[in-house]
Amino acid sequence: MKRPSLPFLLPFLLLSCTSPEANIPIPSQEIKDDDLHFLIASDLHFLDPSLRDETFAPGVRDISSDGKATYYSDVVVDAFVSEVIEKHPDALFLCGDLTLNGARVSNDVVYEKLLSIQKEDIPVYLLPGNHDVEITFAYRFLDNTIERVDTYSPQEFQEKFARFGYTQAEYKDPNSFSYFKEVGDNIWAFMLDANTRTINLVYSETLVWLTKVMEELDQKGAKIITFSHQSLFSHHSLLNVGYQIANAEEVLASYQAHGVLANFAGHSHIQHYKKERGMVEILNSCLDVCPGQYGSLSLHDGVWSYHANGLDVSAYAEKQGYTDPNLLDFPTYLKNYFDASNCAGFQKEVNQIEGLNQLEKKEISSTLFTLNEAYFAGMPVIFDDSLNHAMSLLDSHAKDFRYYPYVQEMVADLREGNDYRYLQF
Repeated sequence: MKRPSLPFLLPFLLLSCTSPEANIPIPSQEIKDDDLHFLIASDLHFLDPSLRDETFAPGVRDISSDGKATYYSDVVVDAFVSEVIEKHPDALFLCGDLTLNGARVSNDVVYEKLLSIQKEDIPVYLLPGNHDVEITFAYRFLDNTIERVDTYSPQEFQEKFARFGYTQAEYKDPNSFSYFKEVGDNIWAFMLDANTRTINLVYSETLVWLTKVMEELDQKGAKIITFSHQSLFSHHSLLNVGYQIANAEEVLASYQAHGVLANFAGHSHIQHYKKERGMVEILNSCLDVCPGQYGSLSLHDGVWSYHANGLDVSAYAEKQGYTDPNLLDFPTYLKNYFDASNCAGFQKEVNQIEGLNQLEKKEISSTLFTLNEAYFAGMPVIFDDSLNHAMSLLDSHAKDFRYYPYVQEMVADLREGNDYRYLQF
């Protein structure tokens, strides 16, 4: 899907700085050759509380089919900001979908929250996702109705969020929000925008610019890590169209030719990684989908280490004096909510399979819930006799279960025993 054409390049360097936040310094990146520590998050899906009321409360009404804790997104993002400030990384990277539906007010509030991180002298580098710019489904949810609200145009978004990466970048793409930033001694981060000028597509001019910059960085012997919203590799055969960058092969050709170490992405909401063609791609799971994780990336003694952190919303909620039991036991809420939304289709389809008794249907449904939770979390699963028996039952009725291709590939992946929350490269 292509957006209306715009007069690019947006004249970032000529923008007048008249807003109050223009006086807030943009943190400088400390250039080190080792002992680097970055935090990475994707898919915050922030919805400003002014856009929903109790008719949008959990169990009353929901627009999420994959377990996004949208009703509590304000607390989730606040808890995340608090943890970022407390851990004080060398930089924070955000891989898009800052908001649920691109509402202008939601973007404005996210901007202020990111500004509070910059005020603590922590650099923030971001790129837009497919939910952030000029979205047709930007709504408010009040009184059991939905109503369209204003969004940012691509040009407005880039103007608004330029201070979170683009402004301080050494190399800026004149055709998109893509940019290169040196984040260590000859260590470069590339933020690839595939969602402002086009949706899920890297514009041809950007590809030309990208290759030119990488050739220049090759002459410096640079090490490069990259970030995108949609993935470069296919991580599940049914999560391709719309999940993988449409012209990923062209991007990958450039990355392979110039020795990119790893790409970090989001969008699919699963915690996963793939090693292919001489590089690694790590998918960061969604911040507000069970189990609620963000990434930590470190460089020590020349070795890169990645691990997924669980966001402790409950501790933050208790500290802030919240009394909502869902917030005070947020892991349980996220799990139950994930099962009731993301996994609900499994149970419905299993209950329609003929030739199974109720006990067998319950056994299969429970197993699918367990496996899908682990798949999204990136956790390994021990296939004991109980799990194997349930899967054997389902295998024997595969033709009657329409989710079977998804489940079959998920189970094959889980049987490999990988813990996708940890990786060194």
